[in-house]
Amino acid sequence: MRKLFFSLFVLGALVNVGCHSKKSAATVPHRTLKVVRVQQQMIPTPMNFTSQLSSNYSAVIQPRISGYLTSKNYEKGMPVKRGQLLYTIDPSQINTQLLEAEASLNAARAEAIEARNNY
Repeated sequence: MRKLFFSLFVLGALVNVGCHSKKSAATVPHRTLKVVRVQQQMIPTPMNFTSQLSSNYSAVIQPRISGYLTSKNYEKGMPVKRGQLLYTIDPSQINTQLLEAEASLNAARAEAIEARNNY
C-alpha cells in the first residue's frame, strides 16, 4: 500500500508540475545597435529668394551722329562706366559726311571772302 500511495504521490506531483510548468518567456531577438558620438556641425540649408534691383542712376543713350552700327562693345547685365565706348559706328559714312561738311565750310568761307571784297 505504501508503494501504491508513493506511486500516486509521484504521479500527482508529475502531473502537477507538467500542468503548471513555467511558460517560456517570449524570446526577443537581440538587436545590434550602432553607437555614435554627437558632434556639433553646421548643416547647409539651401535657400532661394526672389528680388528686384534698381539703380540709383539712369542714363539716356543717344547718338551724336547717325550711321550704321558695326559693333556692340558690352554684354547685357555688364556694368558700364561714364564715357565708356558702347557702340562703334561705321566710319565710311562718317568720313563721307565729314568731307561734305568740310566742302560746305570751304564754300562758305570763299563766299564770305568774296562778299567782303565786293561790298
